[in-house]
Amino acid sequence: MRKVAIGLAALLAVLVIAAFALPRFIDWNRYKGEIEARVWAATGQRLTIAGDIDLALLPRPALSVGGLSLANVKGASAERMFALEGLTVNARLAPLLFGRLEVESVALLRPTVEIERLADGRLNWALAADASPGQSGGGQPAPTPATSSPPG
Repeated sequence: MRKVAIGLAALLAVLVIAAFALPRFIDWNRYKGEIEARVWAATGQRLTIAGDIDLALLPRPALSVGGLSLANVKGASAERMFALEGLTVNARLAPLLFGRLEVESVALLRPTVEIERLADGRLNWALAADASPGQSGGGQPAPTPATSSPPG
């Protein structure tokens, strides 16, 4: 029985060390393009991630992203709808172990948000999810996989 307990303790220690160390070995920044493309597909607006992406599981799950901005819709007075110097999202560990994400806190570093009603009556935050079929929120045709990509 003692050998089983020692074996389980050693396995638990290895799992804890792996959970702490493994996210540090993954280059999360290589996913920037995919994240930006998915936001483009969902909103029709360009998301720019200028800073680093970091993910940690221990001591508590946390995602940090630096330098985020989302382009504004066509016809808006400001170039960007929002910009952040940084974003940190902290989650609870126990629910994550059971496949549920429970966000504990969200911190925005120096957010700038430009909300406006455009001259034609549109709201700049009414993006693709709120637009009519075939239109992105910016009044531009919705991107299609074969013909469109995020602006470069």
